[in-house]
Amino acid sequence: MASHFLQGYIVPTNLLFAGDIHLGRRPQRLVHAELDPSRFAPTEAWARLVDVAIERRVDAVVLAGDVVDDERDRFEAYGHLERGIRRLMGEGIATVGVAGNHDGIALPRLADRLADFTLLGRGGTWQRVALESGKIPVDLLGWSFSERHHRESPLLSPGLTPALDGRRSDATLLGVLHCDLGATGGGYAPISHSELERLDVDGWFLGHIHRP
Repeated sequence: MASHFLQGYIVPTNLLFAGDIHLGRRPQRLVHAELDPSRFAPTEAWARLVDVAIERRVDAVVLAGDVVDDERDRFEAYGHLERGIRRLMGEGIATVGVAGNHDGIALPRLADRLADFTLLGRGGTWQRVALESGKIPVDLLGWSFSERHHRESPLLSPGLTPALDGRRSDATLLGVLHCDLGATGGGYAPISHSELERLDVDGWFLGHIHRP
């Protein structure tokens, strides 16, 4: 985690990005490796993420989808999310996210109950929000899954043009998206590198990548 170096200047607004936490999933394969699954569970990873955000005094935590593993896990996930988000808010740290293919139904329902969590792009419509940290301004642009599968490029979804046109002229614009980067088809929001590069966005944070 560090300040973002974009277009020749250092942006002194610290954001902690995370994707694919999959709260509710149990790492069963670790048992065969003689490791304690509880030490590597998504709930433990989320708790450590919150600790790091507070220790490093970031301005916002940004989540790129699949925060929750499954609709059936939302009740278990809610308690962990709520505790973490309330801790962050108590330290003046905002939490913003988009829904992925695993939590396109669960995350909006949880967001309705978590006043301190901003869900971007609800219902598959692009949305932009301004982060107000008192430093160099940052706008976040995001789109969320509204169901388990989405077979078109998310750039074809409504709201993108007005969201881009409404960006603040003095703000760095960062996109947040859960998608299947480089895919030419499939059910997980296929999108190409060139599509993203054509947009007037300073940088992208993508979920569904499953690697650092």
